Amino acid sequence: MENPSVLALALRRFGPSFPPLVCTSGWPNSAAIQLLRLLADHDAALRYHGDFDGEGIRIAAYVLDKTPARPWRMTAADYRAAAARTPHGPPPGRLTPAPWDPELTTAMAQHGIAVVEELIADVLLEDLTDATRPARGQQRTSPRGIQQEGMPGQRTMGLLGWTSEGGHHPTARLHPS
Repeated sequence: MENPSVLALALRRFGPSFPPLVCTSGWPNSAAIQLLRLLADHDAALRYHGDFDGEGIRIAAYVLDKTPARPWRMTAADYRAAAARTPHGPPPGRLTPAPWDPELTTAMAQHGIAVVEELIADVLLEDLTDATRPARGQQRTSPRGIQQEGMPGQRTMGLLGWTSEGGHHPTARLHPS
């Protein structure tokens, strides 16, 4: 997770069944990157979500470059949906291209507002809820924005930080800011 406040909301929501999450609270240091790589080396599929602002996009690009993490709810469509919910906000700051979605920073420049993670915490927590809810058969459903992938037994981590789920359900998230 990028923001400790979203991590606290997840803890309140899930209590003892809290899915594993990693929160870097800003730019990940070398220890955080090493931890994420080690988790991936042990079959954790990693997903990342961060703030929709210039700095958040740069952090996401860094994490996605340095680890095998993939974006989670970090597309232009996700940004537009979030911006529609919060039409007023600070400017997004200096924007650089998002390597995973060339339309993302264009959309951010057009709307002209940043959307911080806390403003869409309910959506992210619902994804985590969906990921921990058993589905038919031996697999869990993949939350919106998280593609199912991997082999049975693969764990998934989300950096919404980070979530890790064991068993037969590959889903994960990653988000530092």
